[in-house]
Amino acid sequence: MIIGIISLMQLKVELYQGQSQAIVSIVVRARGGLPSQDVEKMITKPIEEAVATVSHMKSLYSSSREAESRVTMEFEPGTDMKFAALEIREKFSRVRPFLPKEIEKARDRQLR
Repeated sequence: MIIGIISLMQLKVELYQGQSQAIVSIVVRARGGLPSQDVEKMITKPIEEAVATVSHMKSLYSSSREAESRVTMEFEPGTDMKFAALEIREKFSRVRPFLPKEIEKARDRQLR
């Protein structure tokens, strides 16, 4: 037991599971109760296509429901999240003019 405790204290931080997940979510809400199928087609898919080429992205998840689109990106451990967020904003800004006028201002949220 003592050896286990000593080993745990010697373990490098990046080897702890779930210690710091690099996740960024883009949430877009639409006014007027846009149906989930329309949200998927008009908002979620274009955003997914725009951010799909972000560097060091491990996985991309999305969900569409009535009047809300959520695109979540998980990054590889050790990714510079400030740069990743900047890259996401840049790619999102390219697709923003093509999204429906009913959307509220998009926000991105970085989780660590």
